[in-house]
Amino acid sequence: SLDFSSLKTTGEYYIEQNGYKTPAFKIQEDIYEEMIWKTLNFLYCQRCGFPVPNKHGTCHTDMVAEHNGLKIVFQCGWHDAGDQSQFAAQSFEITTGLFELAQKLDQGSPLYRRVMEEAEWGLDFVLRTRFGDGYRATSASCFRYTNGLIGDFDDVEVRVHNHPIDNFISTATLGLAGKCLLNNDEGRSAVALRAAKEDYSFAKRFLEEKGFVPPEIPGEHTYPTGEALFDAIASVAASRLFEITGEKRYGEDARDFANAMLQAQERGEAGIALKGFFYRDQTKTQPQHFNHQSREHYFMQALVLLCNTQPEAKEKSEWEQAMRRYADYLREGARRVFPYTMLPSGVYK
Repeated sequence: SLDFSSLKTTGEYYIEQNGYKTPAFKIQEDIYEEMIWKTLNFLYCQRCGFPVPNKHGTCHTDMVAEHNGLKIVFQCGWHDAGDQSQFAAQSFEITTGLFELAQKLDQGSPLYRRVMEEAEWGLDFVLRTRFGDGYRATSASCFRYTNGLIGDFDDVEVRVHNHPIDNFISTATLGLAGKCLLNNDEGRSAVALRAAKEDYSFAKRFLEEKGFVPPEIPGEHTYPTGEALFDAIASVAASRLFEITGEKRYGEDARDFANAMLQAQERGEAGIALKGFFYRDQTKTQPQHFNHQSREHYFMQALVLLCNTQPEAKEKSEWEQAMRRYADYLREGARRVFPYTMLPSGVYK
């Protein structure tokens, strides 16, 4: 591999050796901006329930979720598989990513405005999936455009259930949205924050009554979630609420969930060359894999948020050690798959 860290001058470069010359490549501060614009354009084309010029008209107005005598038209967010299906967790996490990006941009720039436009499209979807009692519309598998008439042969049935993982992912998204909108849309911020608190309380109540229950529906993309990953997601959700409200109970929950998560980290006890990765639960019998859903970021995000929002906590040094262990695991994983520039999906026996 080649390291260009010493090059600091903006410009176009190429490499020439033994008569071979590479195409020109750029070194510049805003090297990722073009990629962001292209990603935003892709997301726009994937909008569900929105007329995308030269792609499709308003779609899936007859994807209907029903619960307790109420109905929700399950459109908005972004299409998933086949450019037709819709899975709430994915759209929630895309929305989170957009709000996270917005925080790093100049608020006067066209890019910031475009990112916020797409983020608020996602926020609308997060809010409209809620039935208000813990249940929400979560997914619909679809392979066609429907005719938009509710009640005939081609309607698509939407999955509905109440599981804390969906409500914790929702909380993390809504809490961050509330923070990002606080200065320029106070009303919208308040709506997001209220919904975040409610969804968090639904998830906590479920846990208090039933404990951790693995997601039960194979068609849901949250199905492979192990308990340690669940704890990481819950910690992120609690930290997002603590960050915007300052309420002590959320900070305590964020620490408790993260400390439970850390009990599933390999610290060298297994006597193998790799350490720092996470098992599915505290029994440390099955490593957590990410063979389809890419949610491995939650482990470190939980710890980073804790260090940023609770820097005086007595556990901070332990959180930092856990992050160093995980970083070593990533470095070792990258070494083992060289020259392929992808991280492994997990540790195999």
